[in-house]
Amino acid sequence: MSRTLTAADRSALIRLASTLPAGSAERKAILAGLSKSAATRYDHNGQLMTLAELAREAIGKDVFVDSRGRLNYNIVMDKSGDTASVFKVTPTQWRRLRLPDLTSPRIRERVLGVRLTALMNKLSMRDRIEVSSWAKKNDASKEEMIAYIEQRF
Repeated sequence: MSRTLTAADRSALIRLASTLPAGSAERKAILAGLSKSAATRYDHNGQLMTLAELAREAIGKDVFVDSRGRLNYNIVMDKSGDTASVFKVTPTQWRRLRLPDLTSPRIRERVLGVRLTALMNKLSMRDRIEVSSWAKKNDASKEEMIAYIEQRF
């Protein structure tokens, strides 16, 4: 029978594992079980699912801007617009998901602008000038500039 571990259960198992000899099969089994249970789970229709399981059932991914101007990256399960059908993920997880992008063109431009600005701020002044010159010479879009920076630097 599978059940969710409480914080007290996890602590007890960690204490038990610390008493076992390093490298023992029992210690490895306990720690492996704890690392599996520590994976982020999302509650979808009363069922706890991993990100990969959610992605298999999702219709796409979306980015929206909240009232404070912050970007929120989501997985969209259906077109109902209900908050229970949207799951917030990190920007890195969002980029790695191979799902159709449901983001509106206006928001997509804003997201690309924010990402490009963040990448440019990490560059030295000399590198910024190089990127700007390359972009002007090639009449590059924001997406092309992002790809160039990620590849080159």
